[in-house]
Amino acid sequence: MENVTVAVKLKKDVKDRIDKLSKTVKQSRSFFLSSAIESYIDVYEWQAREIQKAINYADSPHAEFITHEEIRKEFRNTVA
Repeated sequence: MENVTVAVKLKKDVKDRIDKLSKTVKQSRSFFLSSAIESYIDVYEWQAREIQKAINYADSPHAEFITHEEIRKEFRNTVA
């Protein structure tokens, strides 16, 4: 996969923390930032997909919903 250069502005203390962590794990700043950004994006892509699946289900004719009162009744039965 082709690598590209991207400029990012960071607070100085964040940059300092990245540099310290990069030295601790013996990886370059670039490697550490790339890995961190990729992990962050993976999580948010997963979250966006799951939210869209839930919306699609809720909009479908097969969707089943529980009323607030039914949830309260079930909770009271569970706790009691």
